[in-house]
Amino acid sequence: MRNSYISITNIINCKNIYEEIRNKKQTASTEEKTELLEYLNVKNFKNPCLHTLVLFDDATSLFSNKKNPLNTLILRNRHTKITYFLNVHSFTRNSVPMIMKKNMTSLCYFGGFNSQDFVASYPQFNSPVSREELYNVYKRLTGRDILYFNYSQDRPTVEVVKLS
Repeated sequence: MRNSYISITNIINCKNIYEEIRNKKQTASTEEKTELLEYLNVKNFKNPCLHTLVLFDDATSLFSNKKNPLNTLILRNRHTKITYFLNVHSFTRNSVPMIMKKNMTSLCYFGGFNSQDFVASYPQFNSPVSREELYNVYKRLTGRDILYFNYSQDRPTVEVVKLS
């Protein structure tokens, strides 16, 4: 996890330097600019804003240590222009800290879990529909479908999204 923290911190620092060079608040040699652009995987300084996507697979291990500095870093995402995707294989009460759940803008719940796993996960969803109603929809999901919860509005919504 320490390597992940260092990598994300490096990305944030490089994005800050990119913005300073782009806005002419900092100068850099051609070699330094080339190295920065390669590191950020961009072609030039024309983008007004760089947004980064980060995927953590099996993110439950990320939260097992409450003092992990990544937890704080993830909560600063809107200030760093980073979106984190946290893949949690078992979405239960202790798998994701409450502060993270409160800051989620969306949740994708994949099919394939049995009814017992679904019942254990349901209280974590902040679902606009009852558990029974949602489970009836859930058990009809195919291997290419997800339940998509949108928390970015005043009232949460849930829909089936077909992945093709």
